Amino acid sequence: MRGWYPPALRGAETSRVSGASRDFAGKAKQASRANRLLASSRLCGRSDQVGGVTKWEAPVTADMHHKTRPASGVQGWDKCAQILTDSLPAAGLPWAAEPTAAGHAPLLQEHPEEGRASIYRSVIINTSKEMMCFSDFLIPEDFPNYMHNSKIMEYFRMYAQHFDLLRHIRFRVFLSTRRGAWIFNRVGDQGYPIDTIITTRTNAFLKNLLSQSMVSNSVEKQLNARFNHSLYGLKPKHRVLDQHPTINDDLPNRIISGRVLVKPNIQEFTETSAIFEDGTREDIDAVVFATGYSFSFPFLEGCVKVVENQISLYKFMFPPDLEKSTLAFIGLIQPLGAIMPISELQCRWATRVFKGLNKLPPRHCMETDIKQKREAMAKQYVKSQRHTIQVDYIPYMDELACQVGVKPNLLTLFLTDPKLALEVAFGPCTPYQYRLRGPGKWAGAREAILTQRQRIIKPLQTRLVEEHPSAPAVPLFFKLVGAVAILAIGFAYLSS
Repeated sequence: MRGWYPPALRGAETSRVSGASRDFAGKAKQASRANRLLASSRLCGRSDQVGGVTKWEAPVTADMHHKTRPASGVQGWDKCAQILTDSLPAAGLPWAAEPTAAGHAPLLQEHPEEGRASIYRSVIINTSKEMMCFSDFLIPEDFPNYMHNSKIMEYFRMYAQHFDLLRHIRFRVFLSTRRGAWIFNRVGDQGYPIDTIITTRTNAFLKNLLSQSMVSNSVEKQLNARFNHSLYGLKPKHRVLDQHPTINDDLPNRIISGRVLVKPNIQEFTETSAIFEDGTREDIDAVVFATGYSFSFPFLEGCVKVVENQISLYKFMFPPDLEKSTLAFIGLIQPLGAIMPISELQCRWATRVFKGLNKLPPRHCMETDIKQKREAMAKQYVKSQRHTIQVDYIPYMDELACQVGVKPNLLTLFLTDPKLALEVAFGPCTPYQYRLRGPGKWAGAREAILTQRQRIIKPLQTRLVEEHPSAPAVPLFFKLVGAVAILAIGFAYLSS
């Protein structure tokens, strides 16, 4: 069988090993029948459920099986089960179904894998039920003659359940990690998107005010409150701010349900297995390396040079040694945040440079800035080719905005538009903030900022819920005092 790993696990600097099964097609004639069952299940696009449902699904009820039992008795029905129970283990032929993400093969894929039959939602079988059923297990009489793929899948589930095939089907993924990782989830406090909670000017200010160790302690405490990274074998040696984060909602659920087993780094491979650094060995089918990317620009060798993912660019955009500023790199960054708004602001600056509206500083100034950024990255992050173009969203956006002349002025906003100022300071730092003033100012930016929370919750409100008023946990007086204190600190910071 082919190896598999769930797409939801991508992103960590890890190697993934999937397996615990071997392809035994052609090794035993008896095994071909079980293979046909699995192959038939793939025709329906749901190989997680046949040969059979997975052990995490509710089994088909006994009533359903009795309902479809032929009147001729059960002689011959045990053959498939006997083949799987006796012959396959005796022949050393373990077998497994082939799931995809979340233990389910997709019903619809734009580009089917090579060697896999394509399937779409409306597919109906071309052979009638009496002509296509297994010889010792009738298709229910109330099923249509030409069945939809979902009905075929249901029949396969019943077959596998009846012959007790499920105990011979194993689903397993081994997640091999060199260093471990801190896992963030997309859903933050009160159900808001996590990036709208983290990416605020207030948090950016506090991060600069506090030591990195203090911030790491706070973040790690929150992450471990969701699930203990040590308990799950994921805790790395480095602190949470020392590596680009891994965002994954599904991994802890898969570990606690036994679908993913976390393993240490791989020491070596044999012909059929992987040996890990702790000495354990696992039979595997396929290995998927997810160890990052390298980049190069062979068509620009005369202009820029890349060495181990290190490239010398002013503000991660401009080569410092060109006679004329006619070349800019857009999006060559790895941000702690969204890349699209950063690329947009880079383009706004680059076009002004190309037009001659903005001038780049002298070469030695640009090289000094490049050196400082490189040293700052080396100081903060684990040494890796992954951490050579790392930027923090708000500081880098503000840095670009200063070049263009569009950075929001919080002090002016608090004096002229306090409502807007509060949302800019304490709300998510959305791209509209960089359209409030300066070149490219947009009249709709203010309204977009003030209504952004409504757009966040709009797709969630598909059912009206009656709210019951409750007393606030923190008295209003203390909230006001706290807000004034934070604003005072903010003004002092901005005016310094």
